[in-house]
Amino acid sequence: MPEKPSAPLTEPLPQGQLTPANDTTRPERSSHRFRFDRLGHVLMVMWAIGAAVLTASNPPSVQVAERQAQSLLFKVRGTVPPPSEIVILAIDEDSIAQLSSLPLRRAVYADAIDKLMRAGAKAVVADILWDLPSSYGYSDPGAGIVSDDDQQLQAVLQRYEGKVALAANFVRGDNRQGEQSNLSLPYAPFQSERTPIGFINFLLEPNARIHLLGSRFLEKLPPQEADLIKSAKVPSLAEAALRATKTRYPQPQGDNIFFYGGAGTFKPVPFWNVISPQNWNSEYLQKGKYFKDKIVLIGVITRSSPDFHPTPVGEMSGVEIHANAIATLLQDRSIREAFADPAMAGGLVLLVIFTAGLLQSRARRPLFRLFWAVVIGLAWGSSCYVAFGSGLVILPMAVPIGAIGLVGISYWLTGSAAGHLINQRNKRISQEVRRSSRTIEMVSQRSDREDLLRERELELANKTLGGRYKITQILGHGGFGETYIAQDIKRPQSPQCVVKQLSPATNNPSHLRLARRLFDREAETLERLGKHEQIPRLLAYFEEDGEFYLVQEYIPGHSLSQELSLGRQLPEARVIDILQELLQILSFVHSEKV
Repeated sequence: MPEKPSAPLTEPLPQGQLTPANDTTRPERSSHRFRFDRLGHVLMVMWAIGAAVLTASNPPSVQVAERQAQSLLFKVRGTVPPPSEIVILAIDEDSIAQLSSLPLRRAVYADAIDKLMRAGAKAVVADILWDLPSSYGYSDPGAGIVSDDDQQLQAVLQRYEGKVALAANFVRGDNRQGEQSNLSLPYAPFQSERTPIGFINFLLEPNARIHLLGSRFLEKLPPQEADLIKSAKVPSLAEAALRATKTRYPQPQGDNIFFYGGAGTFKPVPFWNVISPQNWNSEYLQKGKYFKDKIVLIGVITRSSPDFHPTPVGEMSGVEIHANAIATLLQDRSIREAFADPAMAGGLVLLVIFTAGLLQSRARRPLFRLFWAVVIGLAWGSSCYVAFGSGLVILPMAVPIGAIGLVGISYWLTGSAAGHLINQRNKRISQEVRRSSRTIEMVSQRSDREDLLRERELELANKTLGGRYKITQILGHGGFGETYIAQDIKRPQSPQCVVKQLSPATNNPSHLRLARRLFDREAETLERLGKHEQIPRLLAYFEEDGEFYLVQEYIPGHSLSQELSLGRQLPEARVIDILQELLQILSFVHSEKV
């Protein structure tokens, strides 16, 4: 059996990070990280200021983005049950087919309105323009001649004066004199001092959808055109409808319609069901009891009608938009902007982006910063949704979330770039270390190696380490330290032992802390491995003058490389014995998870 080796199976502590090159690369590494971190912070500030300026200036592009975000909130919220006191009497395809004409005769409308009012309807709102004489019969407004068809409707409107709201339309057209604006009011025979009249117009927002209440239509018109409607004292049709019901409602706090859902949310009753005696007397309508104490809107909902408009919840007919507007006023659910002044909204956006940027910058890894951007963006989106759904308040959403995402991407890219440069630098350092180690090895193999060792032994003669271990011989020399044979002068007969020295190649405090941690781990490993009969025991370990020392049991003998010297052949049985012993040692080492 071969003798016990005189040195531990483990090599001296790895020092790839403790080379002289690190004295210069550490500042470079910090410089790379600092430079890119600073760039990330600069980009964050730029995105924050840019988002704030965009929000404060509120250009059309930002308005489009924010309105699209609000449309998304409507869709995420889903359908809300509409008030039951609002009913749509829909002129649909079936009704037109049954009545065999469009436009319908005024007498048909008169019959329907009369039935509704006698059934106890609170008010009727006609979302139909009756600004010209009926095409059925002869009329001459100049001579005061009114057709029989118009007279029948006139009689019903007079009978229920003040309870039927009529539609007006603001029209802008071109003629030879240029652009001309006009307010088309109902045909004169249908008007009276008590007749509620409202304009049916809505304003299209920059995203080409209807968001605002009809009352806000005037605010966006040029002063001269707005004065035209104001002088006629015509409100929006939704306001006229509530006047017809004599209902008092609070002044709306916001400008935006609370859309209860998409098309069909207000369940329509086909117009034909009111005209047909059979349907009117059905269990569904119960001779009109269905309409008792309700606001009934009459309007066209056929797809072929030009009265279809885009809204945040999809396309819907004009009469359905009016139903949503009336319900918004009736239930005081108008949606308002959180800040009337865009500059204040810009200030909020600046604060949100700065806060988000600071939270992202606390993450050390670039990917975590991107992850935090997603989390913060979702959190802000959720806050906007809660404010929108529960508080009926619109917070800036699209621009802040976009800016938060850009901040996260900026931090991720700059952090990744810094990490890439540091990794490249570390690879170069590692290559330099390997070249250095090979150079040292070559020097140690030169013919004057004996002279160098002799000079070093003279230098270390009688040197005592740890106040206990007196050096007697240099056993080996490597790129990261030396190995000595020493005498333990504090034990009887001063037995020999092996002292392995680790010399950190830098005074950098962080590198020394790392070396100390690795040194302690190496000592713990040797302590466990020393339990094996063929591995030298660890006797002590200590630190002195910034250098680390391991003291192990000394076993006289020769190394395995001498046993297997070049050109020397061993018997097969001897080779098997050596391999078996080595494998037993390796098995033990692996069992200790080394």
